[in-house]
Amino acid sequence: MKIKRSALVARLKSAWDAAIAAKKTAEEIARLKHAYADALADSLGKEDEEIDDPDHKAAGGGDGTVTGAELEALIERCVSKSLSTQLPENLKNVLTADDVKKIVKEVIPAAALEGKKGIEIDVVLELVGNVLTKAISNATHAKSKMQFGDDVNGSIEMPVSWRKGNLPIHGKQLLNILMRREMNEGIDAKALQKAIALGDRMFDNYRVQGAKALTSTAAGTGDEWVPTDLSAVLLRRLYLESILAQLMASREIEMPSQPYELPLSTTRPTFYLNSTENTDGTASDIGTAKPVLSAAKLMALVEYSYEVEEDSIIPILATVQMLLGEAAAYALESAIINGDTTATHMDSDIAAIANAAEKSWKGFRKLALTNSATKLDMSTGGISRANLVALKKKGGKYMRKMRECAWVVSPNNENDLLNLDEVALWQNSGVTPTLATGEIKGYLGAPIVVSEAARDTLNASGVYDGITTTKGAITLANLSRFIMGNRRGFTVEVDKSITAQKKQIVASFRKAFTPIETPSSTVPSVVTGYNFTS
Repeated sequence: MKIKRSALVARLKSAWDAAIAAKKTAEEIARLKHAYADALADSLGKEDEEIDDPDHKAAGGGDGTVTGAELEALIERCVSKSLSTQLPENLKNVLTADDVKKIVKEVIPAAALEGKKGIEIDVVLELVGNVLTKAISNATHAKSKMQFGDDVNGSIEMPVSWRKGNLPIHGKQLLNILMRREMNEGIDAKALQKAIALGDRMFDNYRVQGAKALTSTAAGTGDEWVPTDLSAVLLRRLYLESILAQLMASREIEMPSQPYELPLSTTRPTFYLNSTENTDGTASDIGTAKPVLSAAKLMALVEYSYEVEEDSIIPILATVQMLLGEAAAYALESAIINGDTTATHMDSDIAAIANAAEKSWKGFRKLALTNSATKLDMSTGGISRANLVALKKKGGKYMRKMRECAWVVSPNNENDLLNLDEVALWQNSGVTPTLATGEIKGYLGAPIVVSEAARDTLNASGVYDGITTTKGAITLANLSRFIMGNRRGFTVEVDKSITAQKKQIVASFRKAFTPIETPSSTVPSVVTGYNFTS
């Protein structure tokens, strides 16, 4: 047998009334009261829904009304029960019982609370709905709290800042490290879990979408409100500082082992004409390759005195974090552009540094300069449209889809590009001219990466020798033909020297970089122009 929820609510209210009139035991009255309250809460917004009749027999002659005092108690109970199921996990403790009571008094007419009888069930349902709506609105739209943090209610006061007692998640972790405590000490588990999940989602989106502009990057513009953990924040700053790393993000894979071999197909099968019935087709081979990703560990060391810790440990947190991110970005970007693993590095100044980051793997410039087919002497004409088109031509079919490629230039050579009429004016293009903005969006369909690591102090051979330092180099690479590997994200640790009374912060991460196929005359996946005045 079916029954409407509103009818069941009225029945249970009648049973409760009858129990009170008959002076039943306190336990029985409480049971009936709770049954009525639960049914009332479950019926919110679903009064006309038909459900199976639980066959609760009405006892007594209740008239379906409640007193003001009963109404107040019922609404408080119903709203508390509903909030426990409707609010997100991180908001369940935001509203207290006192908050609910206050809302009840605001929503229920004073006349209803003062009266003894005559408040119909339909009115009760409407009032409960109003209270519930306002309670949820207060919890989810509170302007004075952020929905992450570490106080007893799972929220912290705004704005989050680099101040003691009001640090973001990654700030607390960095502070713990600097104070030689366990990294997550004193951090709410739910807030930490949310921070890690947010960081993971951020970089999953990066890998799917490739280059993507990041926001909330500077103090006072939202950066402090991002509840990511320390590793995610440092990694985010790395990408923010390196446009090249952003472009490579969609080609980055997680390395399950060290080293990691990645089986790939390099050439397609060939279709042949088969004009004779019942004859075998012509077989063709599928080209394969197995590039090896070997992770290199890049580390940075920052030192600070005991006095800094004693006098200004909180103010230096943001600075340390910023410097670690910037340094990591430069090291990674320079290794991708200038890397060389031969016995003697092609650049003499880097060769003199035993553990230079540029010795992690072979980078764009080394791979291109190795083959005559993948380099172009630009001593005549320098950076000109003719030379840049000729450089693109060197790449053949690998430079056909320019959206997969990128130009890599130094800040100095960016000015040479700005001087090209077709870049500065974009005549008849329908877009805002570069001459008006001072910013180059791209050239010949490929984005332009202006990198501090791109060198313009080279010699006529395209390398640094410390003697001739007036030549530049410009690189065009098909990024889809290169892979980045991630073996481990950022690890930040601290140690101390008691003799020097200083502490040392060590940040490290492990990355790998390799072409799918070694660039050559048949695979010109990266080309470089060299020997032009920078």
